[in-house]
Amino acid sequence: MKSFYLFSLLCCAALFQSCSSEFSESSSLSGEARELTFTASDFKYASSSRTSLTISNEGAEFSWSANDTVGIFPNEGTQVGFSMAVGAGTKTASFDGGGWSLKSASTYAAYYPLRGEFYLDKRAIPLDYTGQTQTGNASTAHLGAYDYMGAVAKTPEEGRVTFDFQHLGALVQLNIPLENACNLSSVVLHTDDASFVSEGSLDLTSSSLIVTARKCSKSLTVLLKDFSFSEAKQTATVYFMLSPVDLSAKEVEVFVYRGIGTVPLKYVFSGQNFRAGLAYSMTASLTPFIDNTPAGVEAVDLGLPSGIKWASCNVGATKPEEYGSYYAWGETEEKKSYTLENYLYYNFIPGGNYSDENWINIGSEISGTEYDVAHVKWSGYWRMPTLKECMELIERCTWMWTTCNGVNGQKVTGPNGNSIFLPAAGCRTGSSVGLGSFGNYWMGTQYENGIGGAYHFFCKPDGMGMDFFSCINGFSVRPVSE
Repeated sequence: MKSFYLFSLLCCAALFQSCSSEFSESSSLSGEARELTFTASDFKYASSSRTSLTISNEGAEFSWSANDTVGIFPNEGTQVGFSMAVGAGTKTASFDGGGWSLKSASTYAAYYPLRGEFYLDKRAIPLDYTGQTQTGNASTAHLGAYDYMGAVAKTPEEGRVTFDFQHLGALVQLNIPLENACNLSSVVLHTDDASFVSEGSLDLTSSSLIVTARKCSKSLTVLLKDFSFSEAKQTATVYFMLSPVDLSAKEVEVFVYRGIGTVPLKYVFSGQNFRAGLAYSMTASLTPFIDNTPAGVEAVDLGLPSGIKWASCNVGATKPEEYGSYYAWGETEEKKSYTLENYLYYNFIPGGNYSDENWINIGSEISGTEYDVAHVKWSGYWRMPTLKECMELIERCTWMWTTCNGVNGQKVTGPNGNSIFLPAAGCRTGSSVGLGSFGNYWMGTQYENGIGGAYHFFCKPDGMGMDFFSCINGFSVRPVSE
């Protein structure tokens, strides 16, 4: 796989991994030309971002790696993989098709990185920008798999074919100043509409090689591994590839996560028109801390090993005995009825049949995200509890069915003697609600065997427990904080 060298003032470099693939022979490729040369340009930094570069104006220098393989399509027939023969470590390399040769009367198009599907449609080469994972601060080793390239059709000349590859995406360097020591687990970019291409395709028969969007999303996630900062005032440098997108009129939100179930740090940066073949250096700014905790609400320390504190009342309430509001899982507003038809994250088709494929996956853990009603309504460090935190509450605390100011519910007493009261607020199913005999409380954790369900914990006269239920129902939410 090709490599990038990112030159800093100290001239540091990082090399991408290599990959290869094997194909069977095809009679569609036979004839004269046996040697192919591929050259790819470097990523040059966009002029608008040069003033804030932490690396030199050389940008990102491209080079091929040993065992790289490209896909070659004739004007008729299926693809063949050509492996590198000469040129590892340079931006121009020769590739050999083994026993294959190319007809001088035919034209050929190429793309990279090679996909192993033999009968791949050259009019729809699949591109996927999801799953980007960076290991180590400022590392670029993950980018190669997402630096999609294409070359327009060429005709062999004197036994040679030279392809000039075009980078189809934009390379982004995102600098995130950190106030305190921390470990980072992911970075999520977010816009107010579906701006980011998550899945796209490339048409090699077109004269203009551009990414055609197939699926778009409001968010783009980069998973982070080995991002540990033991001192304050450090900078996290994250690299990722974007399909070209014009965000020049938008402010991009950046959510920096420090682990599952934690409230993210929120940053912003001014968007740009991210164009193919250019590299951009952006620095995000930390947004002011906002705390909308309602008057009267307290964070109760129950003495739990995790150190997590539980709110003294439900979302929508200001007193422990008040039932508060009801929410479908992942929704942040109440409704008059709770049905599959009006659930935000199910594509309901009037007159159509139910299908598991119609569920919209908003994540396996929504605690601390835009889908977390506790975090949206109360802000600050408030969020929905995770499955692990609810298990801790059940296993480490003493539960007793009682009344608080005439309202039935469970008194939950922690190891240190402090307690919270969970009213038997029932739940909302359709337009009906059951009160006084039980209480259902959403967790932020999706049920692992189906995206249409999520975990909740419950309380009733004979005890408490946890289970999963359909996301469409309206349950109570009891927030936690760090």
